[in-house]
Amino acid sequence: MPETKKTIKDVAEDALFIQNACNLSGVVLAFARAMEVLNEEKHRLNEGSDFVRFHPVTILFVNKLEDMTGSNYSLRFGKAYDMCQALVNGTSDPNAAQRAVLADVQQERSERAQLETTARNRQAIE
Repeated sequence: MPETKKTIKDVAEDALFIQNACNLSGVVLAFARAMEVLNEEKHRLNEGSDFVRFHPVTILFVNKLEDMTGSNYSLRFGKAYDMCQALVNGTSDPNAAQRAVLADVQQERSERAQLETTARNRQAIE
């Protein structure tokens, strides 16, 4: 029997479900299926790669992989978790959730650039 095509809501549910997982292979396979859905949506909306890279579903999967492998934790995890929960509950527009995470990423990049500029200026003065 052919597998039913997954939706954004389905992969948001998967992203929430795997937060208690202990099987790395299962998480990676679920992540690959989620990436297929997100990439199809990206193409349908004519978006760039940031649509997938900074989507709340992506952040939850990556965070779980970081957790399972002892890597650093993402600072955006809490917000992404809440957004995926809202997607599953039908209380959030999937694209609005992704845009909110992307806005946070852009803000972090801007703040990091400002800190780096300040550090370089201090070094030049010294």
